[in-house]
Amino acid sequence: MGVLSASSTVEHKRPYLRGVKVLVDGGMDIVPDIYIQPEHQRLCKSKVCPDTQDIPVIDLRELSNSGNRPKAIAAIGQACQKWGFFQVTNHGVPVATTEKMKEVAYEFFELPVEEKMAYHATSMSSKMTMYGTSFNPYEDKTFDWRDYLRHSCNPLSEENVSSWPANPPSYRQATHSTHTFLRFASLHFYKSSKAYSVSVCTSRETAVNYSEAVGSLCKSLLRALSESLGLSPEFLDAAFGTPNERFLLLNYYPPCPDPALALGLSSHSDVGGITILLQDATSGLQVLNDGQWIPVKPLPGAFVVNVGDQLQVLSNGKYKSVEHRVVLNSECPRLSIALFYNPSFNTVVSPVEELLDESHPPLYKEFTFSDYKKRFYAKLDGKACIRSVQTTVEASS
Repeated sequence: MGVLSASSTVEHKRPYLRGVKVLVDGGMDIVPDIYIQPEHQRLCKSKVCPDTQDIPVIDLRELSNSGNRPKAIAAIGQACQKWGFFQVTNHGVPVATTEKMKEVAYEFFELPVEEKMAYHATSMSSKMTMYGTSFNPYEDKTFDWRDYLRHSCNPLSEENVSSWPANPPSYRQATHSTHTFLRFASLHFYKSSKAYSVSVCTSRETAVNYSEAVGSLCKSLLRALSESLGLSPEFLDAAFGTPNERFLLLNYYPPCPDPALALGLSSHSDVGGITILLQDATSGLQVLNDGQWIPVKPLPGAFVVNVGDQLQVLSNGKYKSVEHRVVLNSECPRLSIALFYNPSFNTVVSPVEELLDESHPPLYKEFTFSDYKKRFYAKLDGKACIRSVQTTVEASS
């Protein structure tokens, strides 16, 4: 087998910047050195928990039942404290919406690489629509086995949406929308999702429809999270500032010739507030809990929800943003779609005063979200970023 150097020079990385999929489609049957993880980072089956354990699953119908709402809110709070991750069912986002989003996401990654590279950018801090590979390939010494598309989805203005991919056409182009109909459909989306699921998906941009529906779910979850902390329902959303940052991230993980050598995405916690993840039927996501990696089983119709670093700081460490990673398989690709609901760019983040007292001093320093993001995107490194904002008081990270 020929040795493919993992030199950190941009020139040497250039053949890999077009993405993993183009390499796999070209018949590559080895893992190039640039994707081979250090031994301590690789998949170690002895540290992976058997399938008998899983993250909590919460039925969100209980939030609309006044009698059961306190129990559901308590369950969400407990999941955030112990796991930092949970799955939600009966969340109000129609199956037609999620299935159409997965369909157009797959179609995007099947486009010719030249067409995808039209959205390539060299800076992870870019606010524009961005196609890329790995995490931050211009800085990464070892590449992750992943291609992605990322773009802002707040505001859902014509100017913003027009920067999204033009292909596949259904990604952002409406076929027969009218403003009045769309406003009506949006207002009644959760009250009558069965009646509108087909009409909405065929009359408005797929990604706009998905972003609005999942954005509304985020707001509902933030209300529940606020209440679980003993705060007013709108507290956390208000603390995120206006307009808060939201972006959509489409991840594509091609099959890997030797999954034991590479990772789809290296271990990290999420930079922002909360993340809502849609998975296809292929396993790959793992969550670190008590020193063991817990596989997150894809649950039909469910979303995976996880706490980000900003919510850990706001809750003064009560809620945990935990490390997670993506492992690979040699048989089939895996797709996931994440919506990140974050503070606004210049929001000042610090532990919520109402949660502090003599017994609970602040565990984190004050910082702006923009400064935090710069540190985070420099290198994907477990929970190093949140440790950098800890006070001298001992905090669990």
